Amino acid sequence: MKEITAQLKQYGFPEKDLRALVNFKSRDGFQVIDDQDLSSMLNFFQQYPEDFQHLIPIMSDGNSNYLCVSFHQTDFGKICYLSHDEIDLTPVFSSISQLISVIESHSEAWDFPEIPPSAHDVHLR
Repeated sequence: MKEITAQLKQYGFPEKDLRALVNFKSRDGFQVIDDQDLSSMLNFFQQYPEDFQHLIPIMSDGNSNYLCVSFHQTDFGKICYLSHDEIDLTPVFSSISQLISVIESHSEAWDFPEIPPSAHDVHLR
């Protein structure tokens, strides 16, 4: 958790989002990324800068799928779902705190695909 919070602070993410992530209790397919997995994913992202250079993975489902936050100007703070099956980096949530709020309000959802699209607060799809 130390590395992910350092990354988020480095890019100027709001304190509200940092607190939400630190206080989130990982469950099922919503696991806050650990320092080792974060390091591996950031190394992977560096190999494909045109696709991933502005993303930080924040959660994993344990099956090589990640929820990532953007630090790019146009999508700063927005969350996308990075599936190992299909790369679609379209934002689905406006912030880390919004993502966590939705996860907590959908206790029946085991992982991201089980959250109904109507719960996404960024509707660009």
